[in-house]
Amino acid sequence: MVSKVFRIELEPINDFITMEGLEAKIKRIAGGVGLRVISALPVDETAEQSESDNLPAEIKESPA
Repeated sequence: MVSKVFRIELEPINDFITMEGLEAKIKRIAGGVGLRVISALPVDETAEQSESDNLPAEIKESPA
């Protein structure tokens, strides 16, 4: 099976959705369209963005 890594930026549109709840919603949405979320990790971009002229941080995959 083929897998791909995507970087998706999300933010809640109201105060009723917590960041923890957001991860659960992402997993439910993906499951509804036949996808499985293998991992969903928050990314701290502040340090890397300041060094790279506000470009998004790179996702570094761990060795298999």
